[in-house]
Amino acid sequence: MNRKTALVLSLLTNIVFFLLGKKKHRGHREGHKKQLTHLVVLFDHRYPEQLRHSLSFWKEHTPSTEKTDIALLLCSTARKRDASKLDELEYTVKALIGRNLDECFASIQIVHAAVPASVMEQGEQRKYILERIFEGKIEIKNAGYVLITDPFVVPAQPDWLARLAERVRYPASEFWILGSINKGNQEIDGKEEVKPAYKAKFLRILSPAVYNLADRKFVGLCLSVLRNMPERRTFDTELYRKIYEPSNFDHSRAYIHKYVYTDMIRAYWKSHLRIPSDRNVLLVHNIKGGDIEDSTT
Repeated sequence: MNRKTALVLSLLTNIVFFLLGKKKHRGHREGHKKQLTHLVVLFDHRYPEQLRHSLSFWKEHTPSTEKTDIALLLCSTARKRDASKLDELEYTVKALIGRNLDECFASIQIVHAAVPASVMEQGEQRKYILERIFEGKIEIKNAGYVLITDPFVVPAQPDWLARLAERVRYPASEFWILGSINKGNQEIDGKEEVKPAYKAKFLRILSPAVYNLADRKFVGLCLSVLRNMPERRTFDTELYRKIYEPSNFDHSRAYIHKYVYTDMIRAYWKSHLRIPSDRNVLLVHNIKGGDIEDSTT
């Protein structure tokens, strides 16, 4: 082999190793995005007792038995003019979290969304905060899959956060949103068929769910839905309509499989609430009071 040929082969070898290394790095980065990176809890600063009630379940059913890479973000509706209450609120929240919960998360942060009074009066605070999250105005650094909940979502099993993280972690199939539909609704119990007009109401994934904030196309879709929502409509219903609307089907069939149902997050509405005995159920949604039956014992 002459010197010129050896130099060419050496150059080609270096190029191949460079490309392989770049691909491996990109795969690692993509793998990082395809895992649960954050748990976001939205709460109304006027009712800290709701958050207190929810976190009391966390002490009974610890999010994880080991330290995780997941960041906890507690997001209140408070504004700067509520400053006199913020210190007390943050002290209360930190006391609720305690050392045991603190050890479950990579970091814990409390932020305030500064929801305008007019939005609060209309009951649109959730929509407002979600829009600010998707716009990046409420910063979630290096977001991948993000579980967004509220104080009415409580754990039903120990190690629930770690198990949910394992379910969504790469190389599991990628999704845009993963969550639960209504369960036990008295309006549809016993009916063999749900009328098409009610499908968006009963079959949509409720907004406490896991969202893929690393996918810019999905984030753009969510912003489009939020910015064009009619009054007195909910984000989860309008997102379902957008994805399943027949007139959009030629476009949406490319991503309809990324709208994923799971019973890991079990949702109820207007029904007799019980924490289920099904060990696959990790979180229960729409627990609105302290009088909850536990069928796991």
